[in-house]
Amino acid sequence: AAEATAAETPRLGTASASSVGSRLGQALEEEAELEARLEADAREQGEELSALHAELTATAERWRAEAGAQEAEHARLRRENGLLLEHAEAAGVEWRGGG
Repeated sequence: AAEATAAETPRLGTASASSVGSRLGQALEEEAELEARLEADAREQGEELSALHAELTATAERWRAEAGAQEAEHARLRRENGLLLEHAEAAGVEWRGGG
């Protein structure tokens, strides 16, 4: 009684097999569409990251240039201050500035 006979075993009919095949085809199609969307998203994010990298690189270069200009200006002011101090000392003026 535990064994089922061939007549009792349900069989997939042509309509059921067609339905399974159709669902499988649809699932594969959806998977391909999802994969294409993911690839497009990845490309878009890669382009955005490249643009951000370029922007950050340009900003860093501007900051380095500005820092270099400020360092040069600072050095010029120190030299100028040193010369003024020398002239003041030569003239017998006592300088009481900070620094």
